[in-house]
Amino acid sequence: MKSKNPALPVSRPSTPSRPQARRHPLPRPGPGHWHRRRQHLLDNADPTCWRAAWIGQDMVGVALCSIRRHDRTVGEVEELSVRTDRQRLGIGRALLLDGLRSLREQGATTARLITGTANPHRSYDLYESVGFGRQNEYVRYRKPLA
Repeated sequence: MKSKNPALPVSRPSTPSRPQARRHPLPRPGPGHWHRRRQHLLDNADPTCWRAAWIGQDMVGVALCSIRRHDRTVGEVEELSVRTDRQRLGIGRALLLDGLRSLREQGATTARLITGTANPHRSYDLYESVGFGRQNEYVRYRKPLA
């Protein structure tokens, strides 16, 4: 997807074989669930529906989408990330819409994603604005032991 505005990034397919994609300048998740999820995604990836936004040689955002192996009519947005200094500029929306378009081209008739409602960036507002509806809300409890 080419940007009509030269100040906005260009989105194009991204693959693990591209050196720029392996460099991944976006924030890395900490140890635990997100690290394991990212590793699972990379180990089992079909990057057909991955999208990356670039400004020059700098990757500023990614939408890592995939078709579910057990139900090829369901697409999943595995990760949507935009560099902190480039957030709130429409990059995430453009990447998400381009990723959803690529899922549809691969045969998906529905798409899903998972996010928390306690997200400080309120990404769920973006998802709902492009047509996603909440299915479930999960509660996670935490207790300090110190």
